[in-house]
Amino acid sequence: MTPRTYRLLAWLWAATGIALQVLAIIMLSSLPRDLLLQSWQSWQGRAIGAIPGTMLLLSGALIASRLPHNRFGWVLLALGFTFGSLQAFGGALSFYAFDQGWPVEIVAAGNHLNAAAWVLAVALLSFVLLLFPTGNYLSSRWRWIGRVVTAGAALGSASVWVLPGPMQFGPSLENPFGVAVIPLSLVQPLLFVLVVPLFLGVLCGVLSMVLRFRRSGGVERQQIKWVAYGAVVFMAIMVSDFWVELPGLWDVAKESLAFSLLPITIAISILRYRLYDIDVVIRKTLLYTVLTVLLGLVYFGVVIVLQSMFD
Repeated sequence: MTPRTYRLLAWLWAATGIALQVLAIIMLSSLPRDLLLQSWQSWQGRAIGAIPGTMLLLSGALIASRLPHNRFGWVLLALGFTFGSLQAFGGALSFYAFDQGWPVEIVAAGNHLNAAAWVLAVALLSFVLLLFPTGNYLSSRWRWIGRVVTAGAALGSASVWVLPGPMQFGPSLENPFGVAVIPLSLVQPLLFVLVVPLFLGVLCGVLSMVLRFRRSGGVERQQIKWVAYGAVVFMAIMVSDFWVELPGLWDVAKESLAFSLLPITIAISILRYRLYDIDVVIRKTLLYTVLTVLLGLVYFGVVIVLQSMFD
């Protein structure tokens, strides 16, 4: 294919993913509030939650259109499509079909599309880590990890359609596609066995990034620094939930911001935009973090002293 064809394919893929997210928001906006049990399931929550998936799609399309022979851009585009689009559309379809009284098979299809998209997204996250930034494995031996993850993703995404019992991601209904010969007592153990290769793939991907960083130099080291910076800030924001949990949609916005940092830093690193500014960014982040902590300690110290004086 010509470079123009690659660009067209990449942006068409991204546009389709964004259209599915918009369609999901439209469907959720017509549903009664009491049907959606959690704030992120509302159309407002879905609109905010669509930001990370959109950023993944745009970053993937930008990389794939400019570097079409680097597999990493296409993997990132696929991650945005599954994590952001398919799971959003499947979840919205499940609730919308249930509210409209459509056949239970359509409700189940939306639910299973949502669940399968999560399985595929975890598998694709492994490939993002394994292939960053060159689009190739660290060595030929690492291909086996990719094959195991692919097999686990195929079995896991297929299993959500055939396992009996209540559906997990949508309205609480029995799975009409469930295979009756599978005992209910084996459903949870089977799910656990099927997801183990996926999470092992993520761990191996992290190990691959560490090994790449130790062996790399120059441009590649700076690229890994950008992604590591995004990952550290992401983890810091997510861990803050243990101490500060914002109400309702504000918590959804905080998590969307955290997830959005990853595709942004990935795009900067791959496209090498101001690549060597990362050292300055890290220094300033550490400086502002220390100052914020010190100001917080001073504030709480003054409050405690004043309370002891007036008690």
